[in-house]
Amino acid sequence: MNEPRTEATNPEHRAQLEHTRLVPTGLDSTRDAYQGQMEERKGKSRAGELHNAPTLLLSLPDELILDIAFYVRDATFGSAAQPQHYPWDVSMTVCRRLRNIITSSLSLHTRLSNVAHSTDYLERSLARSNPLPMDLFILDPSQYEGDGMHRWMNILQSHGRRIRVLSCRIVNRDGNGIASWLPHLSHLRSFSFHYDVDKATRRVTRLARTMELSALLVALTAGGVPKVDHLASLAMDGLLPPCGIETHTTYQKIMVLSLSNIYFDINDLESFKAISLAASGLEKLAIRRVNLKIFANESSLPVLDASSFRLPTTLRVLEYSGSKRAEFFLLQRIIPLDSARLVLTWHDPTKKSALCIRTVLWHWMGPEHLAKEAALRVTNKVAGDRLQYATRLRLWSTCKKKDADRLPDIEYNGRIHKTDPFEDMMAGPSYESLRRLSLCVDETSYSLLQNWKYGLDSWTPSLRHLSILLHPVSEPRLSNEVFYFCEWLRHRRAVTRRALHALTISREMVNALDRLAPSRLQDFGSLRTGEQSAPEDVPSWRDAVSKIHIVSIR
Repeated sequence: MNEPRTEATNPEHRAQLEHTRLVPTGLDSTRDAYQGQMEERKGKSRAGELHNAPTLLLSLPDELILDIAFYVRDATFGSAAQPQHYPWDVSMTVCRRLRNIITSSLSLHTRLSNVAHSTDYLERSLARSNPLPMDLFILDPSQYEGDGMHRWMNILQSHGRRIRVLSCRIVNRDGNGIASWLPHLSHLRSFSFHYDVDKATRRVTRLARTMELSALLVALTAGGVPKVDHLASLAMDGLLPPCGIETHTTYQKIMVLSLSNIYFDINDLESFKAISLAASGLEKLAIRRVNLKIFANESSLPVLDASSFRLPTTLRVLEYSGSKRAEFFLLQRIIPLDSARLVLTWHDPTKKSALCIRTVLWHWMGPEHLAKEAALRVTNKVAGDRLQYATRLRLWSTCKKKDADRLPDIEYNGRIHKTDPFEDMMAGPSYESLRRLSLCVDETSYSLLQNWKYGLDSWTPSLRHLSILLHPVSEPRLSNEVFYFCEWLRHRRAVTRRALHALTISREMVNALDRLAPSRLQDFGSLRTGEQSAPEDVPSWRDAVSKIHIVSIR
């Protein structure tokens, strides 16, 4: 009998009762809606208390704060993981001023995701940002069952015409329900559908997923007429999209097609051919990690034969990436197009892969498109590896004046080992017609000069312009390592009987070359006759170059 009286007289319980409020709710109110209203009221209360909080963020102008909010929002958009603490909008609205900036910007509420936000929040954001176009990311759409799916249908019927980009990721469920959404997205321009790769490995699961994917594409077309007439970008992750009579019209509108993590069977080659034929207006094709399942080992891979096929003549860019030889089987079946450039990414730096990549690049450029200009850049270290560096090789079949906007015919993104010469990275088509070569090393510990070899003059006999831009961090012992480059210049002069037309290097490299002691250098003519030349008779490195362009590197 005394316990209730003790609780009532407890100061903590009394304070809790004083702050307790009863809020009337409607008959159609849900628990999620009520919790959303409470969170919004708590945010307003917290914002009022921290209106004059002394933080560095509040000292910034509204425009910069808005840019930060856009960055935070975009960093979490499309993530399949719940935020560890609070969604981006809750984290940003810690005071009244920030809250006003967030709520007053309509464009901030045009990229929505159901990962961190409830359906009520998404519905309010859709209404708040009206009539701006929307990007929508949905994780496991089939979680909306019964009343939830009916509510989503009402939302899309009201705001579906505003949605331009729709991304769906299937992790723990299936793709049921999405097909009924698509007819309401009349102005959809980009559709991305991602299946969890681990969930789609079993054959039975793959067949079910393929049927779901076929239903999605059929939902975009009705009676040969596209329901979504504006769809121009299609991305599929996990499965190869089917191509039938019903979906043929959908592919005709596609300008950008992206395929990732595809479990590719040799029998799927005909399906891929059908897609390439149907996509008559395709301008960009991106293929990443094609898992060829039929071959038990790489030695049984078939060679290029008559089953090769062409891509649409409208294609301008082909992006292809992988790490194993089997993943590039499809690329070897594609007949190169003169109007399309190749962006190739290979994640395996082994010698075996270097031989394979040489075949791939040779197949794409061909003997009639020899490289006239090349640029190699060594960037930062590969994540999780202390001995490998990311590289980017660009090749042009024509040699024109310097133009920063001129796109290469081939862009090859790969890796290089710390002790490998840069020539290993350039394994590919013939460089016998190469006239201009640019080498650049960023702030890394890879020493280009220390790994310099004499073979450069043998596989680049037509080289006229050479540019070497080295970061000071990459060459800390420049005075010692520049010796190999100086010897190569003098050796090239002695072998080819002509000087290099133009050399672009830094002031530090020029000084290091000039400081080389003549006693360390030998005249190559004297070496052939077995005589010892005097230091004053040894040709200077400047005699091997016609023009020297000095640049400043900071």
